[in-house]
Amino acid sequence: MGKGFGDVQDYFHSTFPDVLIEDLIGFQGSHGDSFEIHPLLPRKQWKFFYLGDLRYHGHDIDILWKEDWSSTTPGMQSKLFVWVDGKRVAESNNLNSSLQVSLH
Repeated sequence: MGKGFGDVQDYFHSTFPDVLIEDLIGFQGSHGDSFEIHPLLPRKQWKFFYLGDLRYHGHDIDILWKEDWSSTTPGMQSKLFVWVDGKRVAESNNLNSSLQVSLH
């Protein structure tokens, strides 16, 4: 447990993942049956990332970005994919654009 500050404990251990998930990866929840992903990642700096087993409104969410999906095909085949409960439900070619995802 972190060092106390008055009557409040240091909860950096739970704040740090929030910064990564909500800010860097850009996962923004809502009150409804949807969420938005708008990463703040610099496109040329990240080859891939995976955020998996994210439990949200009773569903399992997996998010995967890969800069190049095929090493045998010329050029970059960049894609951001989102799965809900094991079913691919959304994708985007642009890492830095907003992607709306429905849970149903």
